[in-house]
Amino acid sequence: MEPSAETTLAIVLGAQDFSRAGLESDPAFTASARAFAAYLTAPEGLGLPADNLLDRFDFNNGSDEFNEFIFEFFSQAL
Repeated sequence: MEPSAETTLAIVLGAQDFSRAGLESDPAFTASARAFAAYLTAPEGLGLPADNLLDRFDFNNGSDEFNEFIFEFFSQAL
């Protein structure tokens, strides 16, 4: 099967706040993540359907819930 927008999945991960690691937060992290997600779904970008993008930037819930989101995302796509 050839790769296409309809068969491609993407997950956006990351965070703006790194204060717990002793690093400064920067709004540019959020701006970059939003711009990348927009590129992934824009017709002039990769043109992915919105359902093929899982945006978990600044996801603050625990790892178990995070794993559930990813499992469900891939399960629904298959």
